[in-house]
Amino acid sequence: MQTASDSDIENSDQHDTGYPPHASMENELKSAGNPFKLPLKAWWNVLKRVAVKFGRDNLAVVAAGCSFFTLMALVPLITSVVLLYGLLADATQAANHFELLFVIIPGDGATFLRDRMMEITQSSEPALSLGLAVSVFIAIWSSANAMRAVLNAMNIVYDETEDRSFLSLNLRIMGFTLLAILVLVFAQLLISVVPVLLNLFGFGGAFEATLTILRWPLLAFTFFAALFILYRRAPSRSLARWNWVVPGSLFATLAWLGASALFSLYISNFANFDAVYGSFGAIIVLLLWLHWTYLIVLVGAELNSELEREIICDTTTGEPAPLGERNAVVADTVAMRPDL
Repeated sequence: MQTASDSDIENSDQHDTGYPPHASMENELKSAGNPFKLPLKAWWNVLKRVAVKFGRDNLAVVAAGCSFFTLMALVPLITSVVLLYGLLADATQAANHFELLFVIIPGDGATFLRDRMMEITQSSEPALSLGLAVSVFIAIWSSANAMRAVLNAMNIVYDETEDRSFLSLNLRIMGFTLLAILVLVFAQLLISVVPVLLNLFGFGGAFEATLTILRWPLLAFTFFAALFILYRRAPSRSLARWNWVVPGSLFATLAWLGASALFSLYISNFANFDAVYGSFGAIIVLLLWLHWTYLIVLVGAELNSELEREIICDTTTGEPAPLGERNAVVADTVAMRPDL
């Protein structure tokens, strides 16, 4: 007589017939390996689902919300950095040292930010001192709103519902916000203070030449690292294994660099937003660039989420857990196995 357990095993084996190894029940309790080792057919399935979810998750609308809040935060953030710079050195030189950060922003958008920086640096010293505290407060508050929008966007992409406590969520938002501000300040110090120190030892020219050569690789690495942290830490779910956020981070970094270069070329040679939008042309260019940036970031997150949904192995950290117990929607479901 066949026992219930034997019957279950036999039915499970029959049920798995025709499925590739990465979707077979026998691998449910294994840790996920390298996503780049998935067969080409699996990658094709993933790309088709990403295209479907692009529309289903309304990524264009979600990216527009993130762009709005980021634009609201960008000017106060740059203002506070310039004022902080003014405490250490000549604030009028701040715009020159921001060139590495402006190199990726399309023409009129970068011009708008440069003009704003010049207006700040031409203020009197008392105004700078008074404006510092106000600008830092506004920068942190507006940047936190932008970061909250980004975290909500990550939850939409990963099909998660926010279940972190009020304290945990806001601490995470402030952590991401302060990290972004510190990266900007660090970049400013790297570009402005380090050359001064190297000049004292006669290495200033070599540093500037090296920085000119390495600015694009440095920019790419910084963007990749920021996305890696964002994809892994922002969604309200168990942490994904590090190698399962690499594909989306790599795609988004390369796509962002390429799209920004093409958009800058288009703005410089073909488009004339001032003729249509007048004095708002520069703001529109900056907003469009932010929108494209967030679209690419969200598509990279969709790529990661659908890669996790492609396999039955556990893509979360810690000991492998069965489906339904991984505390991550995309890790708890298998796209080609709706029966599970």
